Amino acid sequence: MAFPGQVAELVAVCALLLAAATPSAAAAAVQRQRDTAEPLRDPCWQKEEVVVLAECAPCDRIQMKWWSVCHSTGFIQKVQCVRSEKIDFKSCISTGMEEMAFWRFEGTMMGLTVLFVLLVISRQRALDRIVSEKVRRQIESL
Repeated sequence: MAFPGQVAELVAVCALLLAAATPSAAAAAVQRQRDTAEPLRDPCWQKEEVVVLAECAPCDRIQMKWWSVCHSTGFIQKVQCVRSEKIDFKSCISTGMEEMAFWRFEGTMMGLTVLFVLLVISRQRALDRIVSEKVRRQIESL
């Protein structure tokens, strides 16, 4: 008969062997351990009023790689929470980049409009030539 301490030890050894056998299970086990060891903190700017310390700016290469706030938009803003006086960074949307993206979209749509208008005119002329040729042949056959 096994003692309770030995059973727990046996279960732990089996779990390690199973984790070693499947790499994805090992990664999931390590991630679970990290999740339980480090509770996620809520940013203060989600709960409090903030004062903007630095305007919205693009993230650099290192920030894009390591800061989770840069992943969603590629821009960050430095803020200070009023009540806790804690300085934090939050993701933001750059108005300049949004305006540039809007005008790029508008330019693309205008270019496509001109292209398709020219295609319609070209097609209409080709159809008109075919019809006039048909009419000419019918008149000649009389």
